[in-house]
Amino acid sequence: MKSEDKKQNAAENRKVSKASRDSSKKPQPKAEETAEKKAQPAGGRATAVLVGVIAIAIILAVIFLVAMPGAASPQAKFSTFKSNFNSAPKVSIVVYYHNASTYGQETVCSTYLIEVLASHRAPGSINYYTIDNNTCTYIPNGIGHAANVITNSSSFCLGQAALQPSISMSYGAVNGTLIAANNLNITGNMAYYKACPIAVDIS
Repeated sequence: MKSEDKKQNAAENRKVSKASRDSSKKPQPKAEETAEKKAQPAGGRATAVLVGVIAIAIILAVIFLVAMPGAASPQAKFSTFKSNFNSAPKVSIVVYYHNASTYGQETVCSTYLIEVLASHRAPGSINYYTIDNNTCTYIPNGIGHAANVITNSSSFCLGQAALQPSISMSYGAVNGTLIAANNLNITGNMAYYKACPIAVDIS
């Protein structure tokens, strides 16, 4: 019996030894491959985060455009403003004071503009406001009552001017015009106000 046990033990030992040799022959994964596999989940997370950020940016842009259409809207056509201005029962002229010389030229142009407007509407339907920083002077009930000049805050006058179609004039080294359906904001230099094309264009 002892001889048979020894033979059996020897056979089992040979099997274990062979299994160990076979397992040692199997190719082991390289260190680079292991590191790459470990890095894959991190790369996937970074891609997911990037996609999420882009999606949020797109959603915010859409919300901004929907909530604030004026930010992306083009200027109104001058013909639209002109029609609204000339058909309104009352209109406003707003002149911003910059300094004595520029204001003098703006006044010449605004006076010419008023003369053109008064040729087809009552002077009392034309409100005239002069803005000097936080102060405003104006004639209530239109320019037909020139003797009654009132001083008020600029915010008050701008609020009143916004109640009807208006033309605003301010000084600037570069000429520019911002057109809305009921507002025309003009920035012009001395040469612009000397030529005063708005008086011709609005007629």
